[in-house]
Amino acid sequence: MIQLMVQPSHFMSSGIKLNKSGDLYLFRFTDELQNRLENLLEKKKADVLTEEEQTELAGISELSRIFTLINAQLAMMKSMMISLFKNHDNYGCKAVGIPHNLIH
Repeated sequence: MIQLMVQPSHFMSSGIKLNKSGDLYLFRFTDELQNRLENLLEKKKADVLTEEEQTELAGISELSRIFTLINAQLAMMKSMMISLFKNHDNYGCKAVGIPHNLIH
């Protein structure tokens, strides 16, 4: 059976990091995995990818799509929480664990 892609979970232990962006922590590739992705994309553009590299690129690309979705949902949830509690007093914010500086 031909493997169509390296499973995205293969990259989870060494290719992932959390980066702080404002008040959010977002999933990102490590520098090593990002460089590997760029290298594979260049090889694809030059039409010199091996079958093994094609499966690796497919797995990394799928993981990138997953992270894009998760990061977008995290940003949306933060925005919704701020909107929900924007007009509440400090006591209401503390009761649900929202730092004062996120609200005002």
